[in-house]
Amino acid sequence: LNILGLGVLNMTWGPGGRFQIDATVLDVYIRSRANSRVLIGRPVLYIVIDTFSRMICGIYLGLENPSWVAAMMAIANCSENKVEYCRKHGIEIDEEDWPCRSIPAVILGDKGEMERQFADHMIDLANITIENAAPYRGDWKGIVESCFRTIPTVFKPYIPGYIETDFKVRGTRDYRADAVFDLEELQQLFIHLVLHHNNDLEISGYPRHQKMDEDDVPSVPRELWTWGIPRLSGIPRQPDHRRFCFGLMPQAKAVVTDAGIVFEGRFYSCPTAVKRGWFSKAKLSGTY
Repeated sequence: LNILGLGVLNMTWGPGGRFQIDATVLDVYIRSRANSRVLIGRPVLYIVIDTFSRMICGIYLGLENPSWVAAMMAIANCSENKVEYCRKHGIEIDEEDWPCRSIPAVILGDKGEMERQFADHMIDLANITIENAAPYRGDWKGIVESCFRTIPTVFKPYIPGYIETDFKVRGTRDYRADAVFDLEELQQLFIHLVLHHNNDLEISGYPRHQKMDEDDVPSVPRELWTWGIPRLSGIPRQPDHRRFCFGLMPQAKAVVTDAGIVFEGRFYSCPTAVKRGWFSKAKLSGTY
C-alpha cells in the first residue's frame, strides 16, 4: 500500500488484512427485562473494525467487564452470517447490507484480554496474528477508538438514561431514573447504528488514492470493502462459524477416573467416554 500511497494504511493490504478491537463502558444505564423497575447497570460494548475500509465487522454488547470472554464474542461475531445474526434480534437485512463474515490475518488489541493465554487458541485455530498496543497508546488503535467518540453522538439524544458530564454532581438530576431500555432493545439500536456506519457514513479525512477517484468510490465503509476485495486483498477467509466459535472458547484440563470425568470438583460423563471405555481404562491403568 506504500505503492498506492495510502499513508496511515501502510500496515494493511486491503479488506480483512488487519482488524482493530476495543471496548468501552457505555454512558447509559439499562433495566432488567424480567423486571423493568430494576436497574442492572451499564453495559460494555466491544467493536471490531477493519483498518482498511472502516467496516465494523463484529460487535458484542453485554454486562461482562472487558475480558477475553467478551472479546471472544465480538471476534466470533466477525465470522457470523450477519443476515441470520440480525434476524435473531428482529431485524431483517440483505446480504449486501453487512457483507462481512470474515476473519482477519491480524488483530490489534490492548495489552489485556488479547495478551492472555486464551488468545493463543485463536492463533492455533485460525492462524490469526495477535498484536497489542503499548500502554497508554490508544492512538495506535485510533480507528476503533474514533468509533467510541462518534457513535455516542448519534444515539445520545435518543436514549433516556444517558449519563451527562455532570453525573453525580450535587443538585443535578439522577439520569439513572430516566433509563427505559433493556439489553436486547439496546442491542437492536446498536445494530441499526452499525448498519448506518457501514452503509451511509462518509469517512472524513480518509486517505484516498487516485484509483479510488477514477473508480468513483465514495469513502463509505461498505463501498471501500467491496472495492478493495477484488483489487487488493482477495476474498477474506470465511471459516465455519460454529467450528470457529468452538475454537475460541477457553480451554482447561480435566481428569478421567473410573467414577467419571472430574472437572472443578464435579463428575461428568459423555457418550464418547462410554463408547471408548475411558472409565474402564482409568480403573485398570489409573487416572489420566
